[in-house]
This record gives sequence, C-alpha cells and structure tokens, in this order.
Amino acid sequence: MALALAGCGSELHRGLDERQANEVVAALCERGVDADKAEGDRPGTFRVLVPRAQQARALGLLGERGLPRPAARGVGEAFAEPGLLPSPAVERARLVAAMAADVERALEALPGV
Repeated sequence: MALALAGCGSELHRGLDERQANEVVAALCERGVDADKAEGDRPGTFRVLVPRAQQARALGLLGERGLPRPAARGVGEAFAEPGLLPSPAVERARLVAAMAADVERALEALPGV
C-alpha cells in the first residue's frame, strides 16, 4: 500500500514523531480514508500519505479532530531558550510550564488516553 500511495499519493504532514503519525493514520482509516505513514527526511520522523483524491476530505477530518497535536515542550526545551538576564519569576514560569508539558506528554502516552 505504501508503494501505491507514494506514486500517486499526497503528503499531508511531515516531520511527525511516530505517535503523532500513528494517531493521524488511525483517525483517517477509521473514517474510510486510505492513509499510510512513511519515514521522513530526518531519522525518527514520519510523513503521512493519502491518495490525491482523498486529500481534501483527509484534511477536513484531521481539522475536526485537532490532529496532529502539536508536540508539548518539556523542561529541556523550555530552558534551552537563551535570555540575557532572565528574572527569577521568568525562570519559575518556564519551569512550571515545562513540568506541565512533561506531565501532559506522559499522560498522552498511557493507553486509552
């Protein structure tokens, strides 16, 4: 199926992690859209492909479901942003936001969530 999609398929999304790509493909297949994932340009990334004739329908379905979900920023990403002299309040706000993102990511990884 991947070979058939690659020849006449349309790429809906690229640069997704495997969980995101699986969610998108599952949501589309549940609604009768022929979708498949393929490895992306960078290691650990994936693209989602659908037949050209089903592209508009697929984009509409994904929009209704809010997929793919944006990746949440964790502690590492939040503190990677350089600042000249961040205040203690800014540092605390970054830490709280990053910890919340880590909790969200962990909960989404649980089966059935």
